[in-house]
Amino acid sequence: MKQVLFPCALFLATLSAPTMATEAGQWYGRFEIGHSDLKLSVDGLSADDTDTAYGVRVGHYFHPSFAVEGFYSILGDRSLEGVSFDMDAVGMGVVGKKNFGADDTGFFIAGRAGAQSVNTKLSVDGLRLRERSTKPYVGIGVG
Repeated sequence: MKQVLFPCALFLATLSAPTMATEAGQWYGRFEIGHSDLKLSVDGLSADDTDTAYGVRVGHYFHPSFAVEGFYSILGDRSLEGVSFDMDAVGMGVVGKKNFGADDTGFFIAGRAGAQSVNTKLSVDGLRLRERSTKPYVGIGVG
């Protein structure tokens, strides 16, 4: 029996567009880079690894405080002595944002939540295992 654990894919650093007024009809995009902690358990054997995670996120504001977004992230990949491990995710969600400056500029807080499909591939000496699971995601941000 195969069991793959995904306790966290934590993005520690995010590069995004500069703070500006958010208007209905506005599109946004951002590139994310961070740290992932990958844990694997197969038939009583387990391993863990850390890797750099990358992601691209695109969204559309339907209201100055509400957006819908989609993303693709590479959570990690490793290859060592005949064993390779790859994990990525694709997802969709909603974003809520509150600006505190004049004309909706300046300091803001934001929250996001949605669902992601996580795809895990493990290959050992020609044997390939694959698991796809749906997981929730949440996040907060300030700027």
